Amino acid sequence: MRKPRMTRVKKSPEFPDGRKYTGSVEYRGVSRWVKGAYPSSTAWKEAAEKVVDEIRTELSEQRLGGPAGPVKVPTVGEFTGLTVRDGRVVPREGKDITATWPWTHTREGKLGKESSKRRYSEALRRFIRLHENAPMNRFSRTAAKAWQQDAGQHEREAVRRLFSDALDDEVITGANPFRGAGSKKKRKDDPDFEVASDELFERFLSCALGSRSDDYAHVLHAMVLLEGQSGMRPSEIFGQHHDDVHAEEGYIDVFWQIDDRGARVPVKNELRRKVPMSPRMVRSYEAMPHISHIAFPAPRGGYFKLSSWHSHWKAIRTAAGRPEFEFYELKHRAITWLITPRESGGLGVDLPTAAYIVGHQDGGITIAKHYLKLAENAAVDRVRKAMAIHEGEPHLRVVGE
Repeated sequence: MRKPRMTRVKKSPEFPDGRKYTGSVEYRGVSRWVKGAYPSSTAWKEAAEKVVDEIRTELSEQRLGGPAGPVKVPTVGEFTGLTVRDGRVVPREGKDITATWPWTHTREGKLGKESSKRRYSEALRRFIRLHENAPMNRFSRTAAKAWQQDAGQHEREAVRRLFSDALDDEVITGANPFRGAGSKKKRKDDPDFEVASDELFERFLSCALGSRSDDYAHVLHAMVLLEGQSGMRPSEIFGQHHDDVHAEEGYIDVFWQIDDRGARVPVKNELRRKVPMSPRMVRSYEAMPHISHIAFPAPRGGYFKLSSWHSHWKAIRTAAGRPEFEFYELKHRAITWLITPRESGGLGVDLPTAAYIVGHQDGGITIAKHYLKLAENAAVDRVRKAMAIHEGEPHLRVVGE
């Protein structure tokens, strides 16, 4: 959809901001003027959508050789092929899951894998529950931005792609109201990605304990601590049984994880490894109630998935004042803590060992490439201090002190 033309006018009740918006729209080669002048671009766009609907209807009538009635814009549920039944999101009218979005809009590359389709489908469930009966063209940019504040990374990404597909199908016109939602810089494009400070990490731990009034809060505390100290993948934490946790010996035997379907499967690349537990981690684990055979279970004793974990983590990160912080990002904190020298507050673990602990198979190449850069200034300071001590000038001021 074209953008309206803004003209400065004298302020009046009709144009309180001293601006009026006019213009034309174009749909499949047909241009038409949007009658009237409007006090805001939003008001103009609403009128423009109606004009586009008129053109769409006329073109449809021409193809059919006569009046076909107004073209109905599908609802979110109709476009996706999904509905809510007994609180569950299921295919409409007995359709098979492969007849629902995103299976109906497979793209080359990113949506080629079944696991990707299932992830998008699962991430869309809350949006379907909220907006199943809303027409696809009734989401404003303002409403989309407000919705994003309460949505997770995967959920935002799924909805953005859903409306992108609707644009491709010409179900909606103009710009994708959810554009930018779920977009995330790749690590190689953002080498200075944030690592949670010790203060923020402690705040997350405190908020985990305070997020519930029952003993289950200790399970949440242990999971946050484990992610921030060991760098285990969230799916690996979800998949551990008590038999895998050797608290007395101080390690977890990591071989299982929970996949996007909720099944317990071998870890990525089947790289079985032992992940050490700090004394604090052991104490946190021992303080947990043992609800089931699963070491870090959901409240009812079953396995967590990322979608079910999201509500718990959301409460924790919001209470900590960081509602945008993703749980997986605590892995960055763990890796940095492992490789930072002891004199700077870390463990001073060598790169190959750190890579083994967090499940990398490259012997530390990834860590060297992306994580050592974060501590460059601190490394320079340490060398300067060592030089000063070596030359008998320990009083030499070091940057950052």
